Amino acid sequence: DMTQSLIGLGQAYTANKELEPAINAYKQALEVGTPIHAATEMKDAYQGLSEVYLSESDFANASKYQHLLLAIKDTIYNRETDKKLGTLQFTFDLEKKESQINLLNKDKKIQEQEIKRQKLVRNGFVGGFAIVLLFASVFFKQRNRISKEKKRSDELLLNILPAETAEELKATGTAKTKSLDMVTVLFTDFKNFTLASEILTPEELVAEINLCYSEFDRIITRHGIEKIKTIGDSYMCAGGLPVNTASRMESSGEIGKVNISGSTYELVKEKFRCIHRGKIEAKNKGLIDMYFVEG
Repeated sequence: DMTQSLIGLGQAYTANKELEPAINAYKQALEVGTPIHAATEMKDAYQGLSEVYLSESDFANASKYQHLLLAIKDTIYNRETDKKLGTLQFTFDLEKKESQINLLNKDKKIQEQEIKRQKLVRNGFVGGFAIVLLFASVFFKQRNRISKEKKRSDELLLNILPAETAEELKATGTAKTKSLDMVTVLFTDFKNFTLASEILTPEELVAEINLCYSEFDRIITRHGIEKIKTIGDSYMCAGGLPVNTASRMESSGEIGKVNISGSTYELVKEKFRCIHRGKIEAKNKGLIDMYFVEG
């Protein structure tokens, strides 16, 4: 059909490194396939878009379509599993009802034979149920694998974007521009990096850069500085950007409690009964007034 043809066209463009036509072809395939719920074709289109954007280093769009790909994979797997389980249960119920009707119309000897057959059917159902359990086991393993892939995708996003921007991208697909009055930006690079890259093996070079960047990460985390990105031997970070207060509040909460900051308390104190917890140390935020919402 048209959806499959568009996906084939996108794959051909991708193979020829014609990335813009490939993106257009995959998006047209989604426009055609989404209204008719062509899940398999939508999965192929999401995978194609994720790979094309990744090859262009457009990590935001690559992450967006990777999330959509994982979600539709999960949906396809659930549908197939539910269909198999439903078919097995329907077949068993039908055979059971037919057996009950036949028992009423047969003499004792035939009934004894029928009972034996029912035992065989029951044993078959037990075997079928074992298969269902196997399907369930595979299903949960698949969900765990998808969850791990999603976690790796989130970690990649957090590695290349500030945490607040990454969360906004995951929630809405876009990030709003913000104006800040005073920000300090740091750029670094390695002296004689080109010369070192000619002397060291690729493995040694990557290990050396990773060692230095890991130490940079520890230093900026300690001082509340936000890493922006790394490109080759360049490391970029910034101070004066907002940190994620909500994340700090969450890490200071307790099980079964709603923990809010002092500024939130001022907004809701007329509507909710709250208990002041005092000033509590929050990572990179200092002491913050915190309250438990009681009712």
